[in-house]
Amino acid sequence: SRTCCDDDVHYFVLFLMPSFARLGESDIEEIYDEGNYYNHNKAKKLCSLGNTGLIKPVSILVLVFLLCLVAVSVVVTVPILLFRNTVPDPPPYASNSDIRESVELQISLRPHEEWTNRTRMLNEWISSINNYSKLIEVSHETAEEDIYVQRSVSTDGVTSCNTGDDFTTRIRDFSKARRTVIDIKGGGKKKSKYDSCNLAFWPAEQYYNQSRQKCEEDVHPCFSKFTRGTSVTIPYKSRVETCQDMKDIFPDAFNHVGDYNKDNEVNVHGHGFFWYKYQWKGTVGDHTYYEMQFTISYGGRGIQDILRYPDNLPIQEGEWSLKFWVDYEQQWEMEVVEDLETMFYKLVLTYDDYEDHFDCANAFLEGDRSVGIKLQEHTNKLSS
Repeated sequence: SRTCCDDDVHYFVLFLMPSFARLGESDIEEIYDEGNYYNHNKAKKLCSLGNTGLIKPVSILVLVFLLCLVAVSVVVTVPILLFRNTVPDPPPYASNSDIRESVELQISLRPHEEWTNRTRMLNEWISSINNYSKLIEVSHETAEEDIYVQRSVSTDGVTSCNTGDDFTTRIRDFSKARRTVIDIKGGGKKKSKYDSCNLAFWPAEQYYNQSRQKCEEDVHPCFSKFTRGTSVTIPYKSRVETCQDMKDIFPDAFNHVGDYNKDNEVNVHGHGFFWYKYQWKGTVGDHTYYEMQFTISYGGRGIQDILRYPDNLPIQEGEWSLKFWVDYEQQWEMEVVEDLETMFYKLVLTYDDYEDHFDCANAFLEGDRSVGIKLQEHTNKLSS
């Protein structure tokens, strides 16, 4: 039987009619993902709104009106969008086999107050990770620690690089490793894996051997999305100031930059706040690579405070993540995938604070695979 969740008309119109179907704070989940925030609407809350008697007739009227607007504008907008969003072929020096297909499992660090004592929380998480996984064992002795400054870069708008706002760029200066990494990430708003990952984010040839590219499924407790990303290591504390600077690193993503705007400045945000990174990386199973890390923002606190007060320093934001992948020609080891995903959902039950996340975790652990990794989107990595 159909439910309101199956009714695309109701679901679509609800987003356009806040006066009739206004979402409360409890209906919006704020997601933190690699230094950025976005809001995720909880589907089951939206569904309950779709059953009201007022929504259906008004929905039909609004939909008819919108269809008329679309019909009028499509002749003008389609050619522009086709020109703007056409993805060029990979440059001759690049190969799609270099785009790593990976999965990243993510949990926001909540509540923030608990993480004022970083040492205690790291000890608890390490113990839980070792208990919940049969294949991974981590310790303080095997961890890598670093502190970096992170800034986000916006390039949309005619006064900047006129790129649109469908991707994000950030710069990180790692103090211990003495390296700067600039990365670009997009596709998270698109519906399909193909559309999400078919983006022109290849690095320039001069940076190709200093880059990592990915088509990644970002998995949160109750939903996931695909993104395409590329990170490039550049000289330590390099300055990226103009649209031409960005085009020199990501030429195809910034292919609309020309003589008329190459000297326009990019907008750098973030005030140079410091982040703490605690990481493990290695191999699990026969050929599965993994990276597990905590990333914690301390706002305006400096390096010395972050290192000096691990037991008494409030955090601004934080995330635990576990990323895994295999080489291009290899397939997933399903016993490894199952172990890592089971550990992930047990950590959700232990450390998360969203009731919906508890429901999704329990569902997965009881055998429901409608949550978690979308295996049907990774058939190229599954044994037949």
